[in-house]
Amino acid sequence: MGSMPMDVTTSTNASSRIARARSRTRSNRRGGRVLRARAASGDEASSAETKRGLTAACAALGRGERDARERTLELARALEEAAAIDGRVDAFDATSVSGKWSLLASVATTTGEAEERRRLEGVVGAALTDASGSGGRGEEDGASTTGGGDVMQRIKSFFVRSRGNFQDLDIDAKTAENRAEFDAFGGATKLTVSLRGECEVDPARANRLNVRFREVEIALGSSARGFKASLDAFEPRGWLDTTYIDDDLRVGRGDKGSVFVAARRG
Repeated sequence: MGSMPMDVTTSTNASSRIARARSRTRSNRRGGRVLRARAASGDEASSAETKRGLTAACAALGRGERDARERTLELARALEEAAAIDGRVDAFDATSVSGKWSLLASVATTTGEAEERRRLEGVVGAALTDASGSGGRGEEDGASTTGGGDVMQRIKSFFVRSRGNFQDLDIDAKTAENRAEFDAFGGATKLTVSLRGECEVDPARANRLNVRFREVEIALGSSARGFKASLDAFEPRGWLDTTYIDDDLRVGRGDKGSVFVAARRG
């Protein structure tokens, strides 16, 4: 539940967010405000190459279902390479995680891990995770679909189609929000599912953020008010490890086995 909202495919407009991330990398507008990921050898060119491979793998996931499993595997490899760039947890600046993030892509490393996540969360927790787009899917789930599967996918896409998955974190205020936005009924209206709660840096690991969600809100249409419900009875909580971060991108792993890459918004 603590993991970033996610799906095995990139969210809507992910390609444009990747392009903006690349542009920010070139212009370097933020200077050194957040911890820069560094290659162990100090080779910045190697770091930049790994980052390009990561964004390319994210973009490839959004090109349809064909060869989806291979693309998912490529993303998993790129995520591991990015995580290996800088493993210096003791030098990690936790405040660098604060900000507004858009999901580019994510995946559960195996189908078994996705199933284990559902078992640990229980029926209610798993339903909330799926509703917010936080679950991820295993590598095996990336197999291409044909025939009836395509038809069912088109039907599902008509009723609910993802517009994007977002996460807003404020380390100083200790607040967290996971938000999934959808086009419903062929784009006739907007559906938003938000999970809000608390976050706090783990005292034993500077790159780990412990998260506990307090409420869920479901809003239909453009109205600012939606249906809200307390989650205190279910105690949904988890953690996020940041394995790579720079001015534009963040790579992390959730407590339920999913890995993700996100781009900073704004």
